[in-house]
Amino acid sequence: MRVPDEPIILDTRDVVSTRRFQFWRDFLARRLMAMAMWSTHQSDYIGRIELHGLDNACMVFANGDSCGSARGVQELACDTGETPDWLLMRANVATHIEHCRYHSDLKPGDLILIDTRQPYERSDSRVDFTILAMSDFLLRDWRTVFEAHAGHCFSSEKEWAKPLSGLLAGVSSKLMCSIGKHPVLRAMFTRNLVFMLVQMLLHESAGGESDMEAGTHTEQARINLYNLMLLWIRDHHDDPQLTAAHMAQAFGVSLRYVHKLFSTYSEGRKFLAYLQHTRLEHAVRLLGSRAEVSASISDISWRCGFADTSSFGRLFKRNYGITPGAYRTLQLSADLQSTDSQ
Repeated sequence: MRVPDEPIILDTRDVVSTRRFQFWRDFLARRLMAMAMWSTHQSDYIGRIELHGLDNACMVFANGDSCGSARGVQELACDTGETPDWLLMRANVATHIEHCRYHSDLKPGDLILIDTRQPYERSDSRVDFTILAMSDFLLRDWRTVFEAHAGHCFSSEKEWAKPLSGLLAGVSSKLMCSIGKHPVLRAMFTRNLVFMLVQMLLHESAGGESDMEAGTHTEQARINLYNLMLLWIRDHHDDPQLTAAHMAQAFGVSLRYVHKLFSTYSEGRKFLAYLQHTRLEHAVRLLGSRAEVSASISDISWRCGFADTSSFGRLFKRNYGITPGAYRTLQLSADLQSTDSQ
């Protein structure tokens, strides 16, 4: 996605009245957002979009007359646009959105997470949204969590959704212009927004740690959270400092809760054992890759999250019955023989 250096304002009132809807539909909706659009106000459509660049993200204020829009719906073909990957939309007026098999009736203040690569349809209603548009790069550590919640509607009365909705409601054009002038402020503001968003998604996944203590946390919610933790480990296992305490902090739960989930759902494998298994799997792939033939064993061990090469060697031999160096020799030799036979 392209992040503007300066605020961009697009207003149909800058266009002659007979072409306002055409401008909104063909340029804004179709070209920029790759969306089809329809409206009963075609004769003199009033709409306005204001974009402010952040750090791999944009803050968007969108408002206008009643219209409907859709993307990726079979009956509504539209061109490929230059779109962000994710949208966190705050509805400032009531509307209905269908996305990722969810049919959501949003009240003013409610939030919805949109994956722009998935089909989306909004019913014909007045446009009034505050939108945080984000790139995959910004969310690279949490993509699995975002994918699990695409299309979910978050009531503004819920714990983490309430302050996040309130923050988006309080963001103004003047404030964004002030933040946009300072790169450090832009980065800090973006990080804080994303942190609140991630916490909201994790809280939704977990259902609240206190619920588990009280026995009201559903079995499926616990399984969902455990699966998200496994994916998170795969994304972060190359950090030699990674511990169960770090993951507990990232997910907003206690260390005891993390260990309880693993003891319940990992068939006896504890957190550390799963982490080591994930690191070893990564090492096996690198050791067997021709592209990594010039990499030293110590370099591979470090890239897989092992802080000590000797410990890596002992663990590898204990699990595979052979040293990392010998394993590499066997794999590359087997690949060479396979190539020669062809």
